[in-house]
Amino acid sequence: MDNDFKESLVGDAIACAELVERLKQKRDYDSAIEILTKIILLREFETCSLVPSRISSAPYMELAGLYEMNQDRLSGLRTLERYFCHPNRQGDADRKVAMYYLKLSRREHYTIPENIVRKLKAVFTAALRPKKAQGSSRNNGPWFPGSARISV
Repeated sequence: MDNDFKESLVGDAIACAELVERLKQKRDYDSAIEILTKIILLREFETCSLVPSRISSAPYMELAGLYEMNQDRLSGLRTLERYFCHPNRQGDADRKVAMYYLKLSRREHYTIPENIVRKLKAVFTAALRPKKAQGSSRNNGPWFPGSARISV
């Protein structure tokens, strides 16, 4: 990809984020929801291309928050469900999204669908698993920054 094209994409993303923030300050939630929905649809379409990439949870969380401000929490829940069902989602923010989803569903007395329950269980069990110790593939010993390695 051309560097100028990448910079224009980043610039467009920043401009869209600033526009959504201005609309939120003006309490024009419907316009902000419309813009974020288009951003999400474009991003999802982009991830279905020949070179799939990861999607971020940020626009989904933002959209769910806007729906909550607009007193439409059910649409916010559906937005987060859409994020959980996406095959190319990033795993690092899943726990935060899951906590927000559970908070909204509890507040709305919403029955969580079975496929989402399985995905939520997977998120929380993955968070509880101990992380593997980093080590060298040669000697499987621990490696700490600043430690000296002597090989004979």
